Amino acid sequence: QTGDCYQIKSAADLAWYADFVNKQAEKAESCAELQSDIDLSGNFWVPISYTGKRHKVNFNGNGFIIRNLYISAQNLMDKYGQQAAQNLGLIGAFQGHVQNVILENVEIYAYGNGYVSGNSNYEQSPLSIGTVVGWQTDPQSIVENCYVTGKMVTAGDGQAVGGIVGNNGGGTIKNCYSAVN
Repeated sequence: QTGDCYQIKSAADLAWYADFVNKQAEKAESCAELQSDIDLSGNFWVPISYTGKRHKVNFNGNGFIIRNLYISAQNLMDKYGQQAAQNLGLIGAFQGHVQNVILENVEIYAYGNGYVSGNSNYEQSPLSIGTVVGWQTDPQSIVENCYVTGKMVTAGDGQAVGGIVGNNGGGTIKNCYSAVN
């Protein structure tokens, strides 16, 4: 960590950061910066802030490349429960600032009609599927200067799908390009 930002130099660092954020309390705040290219080949990605707790994440890719990000909603659901498969992307549910992120050869697979949560209060919610951010929850949030290649395979009703952000809650997306099939 340098100052207030975690320095991400490897796939292990990035996975640690995702786990760190996912264990934080509601609306916790953190900052991370990439310091080198990262190859996630052979790794199953668990999105940063997948829990829907609306963490404030400030993430600067610094123009470094994250390659081979692989997400399977079914694998997330099997390992972490149904809510884990609701917000899919490098970052799941997000508020804050994401910038200078380059993702190459992304693969995201998601099927379904939302998820069911709670013990006695069943509620269906849309799946939010993006490459950089699944659900941009805050109108003050910014996603900028991002470039993505890869593919997303989705099926089902009640999905918000986008090449950069899946479900935009009114935030800003600028200077981004997606070449995702």
